[in-house]
Amino acid sequence: MRRTGGAALLISASLAFVLATAWLLLTPFIEDDQPLRHLFPPLEWLLLPACLAIATVVSGICLHVGLLVVRDALA
Repeated sequence: MRRTGGAALLISASLAFVLATAWLLLTPFIEDDQPLRHLFPPLEWLLLPACLAIATVVSGICLHVGLLVVRDALA
């Protein structure tokens, strides 16, 4: 069960990475009137969630380190 779940996560993450890379690198070179261009939303919808995820992870790490510093200072 763990192996199947891990394989499914790896495959889905790989597909998401390939799609995001194609979205980011190929769509600027496609004309706006082409049908392929209409399959992809604007680039803001790719970059905004990634930036929010990075900001959330960095905030969580800073919060954890801050709590450790406060806990050690009180001990």
